[in-house]
Amino acid sequence: MPGELDPGVFIQGLGVFKIKGYLTPEEEERGHAIVFDAMTAVASGPETRIRGAKTCMNSPKMVQRMARVLRERLPGTRVIVTRRNDYVAHLGSRLHLRRTGVAHSWRPGADRAPQRVRVPRVQLVRHVVNMEQVYAAYAGIVEPEACFWLDYEDFARDNREMYERLLTFLGLPFEEPVWMSSRKVLPSPEAYIHRYAELRDYAERIARAHREGRLSPAFLRLVALGVRLHRIWERVRPAG
Repeated sequence: MPGELDPGVFIQGLGVFKIKGYLTPEEEERGHAIVFDAMTAVASGPETRIRGAKTCMNSPKMVQRMARVLRERLPGTRVIVTRRNDYVAHLGSRLHLRRTGVAHSWRPGADRAPQRVRVPRVQLVRHVVNMEQVYAAYAGIVEPEACFWLDYEDFARDNREMYERLLTFLGLPFEEPVWMSSRKVLPSPEAYIHRYAELRDYAERIARAHREGRLSPAFLRLVALGVRLHRIWERVRPAG
């Protein structure tokens, strides 16, 4: 019933919010259905100004599916795309999360010493190409006036200015944020990603080559094979 949605749905975790990459297409579809229900089941009151949902689109097909659902079911919805231009830090934090269960957080007092992370180049290439395709899908499908690009690096550098721009995009008056004094758990990527600077340069070259169409299908097939072989090795290699 409208207005009776259990708030726990937002804090206990849904398949659509997970980033491990092990969900089946059926699980992804169920996750998107839950998010749709969460957005539409809560009754709006006189003080309701806006509502939304957060999800993770990790493939161009997911972006295309989302755009279709928005056109058919939620016309007029505005989309906020959080873009991480530092692909090495993006992938490194994901690998750190998978291995330790410690994610980036804005909660103060949750600091922990991070584990050193090694980012395999084959995984980095695949991640760079995939995210370039995801961002291109957003740019090609979502109407420009209905899409706000929030660059993570710009937000980290001056979050107040980005916050004001975001509220303007949503048509909301400015309110003093109460979470600006919090800090992130993990330190800078240089502190926990092995050979970060070298990998950052490599990722930028891969992204540039992809945009210029210089990555051959044969090269990308080899990368995909390398990723699969690396995953097999991770499962069978001795611990320690």
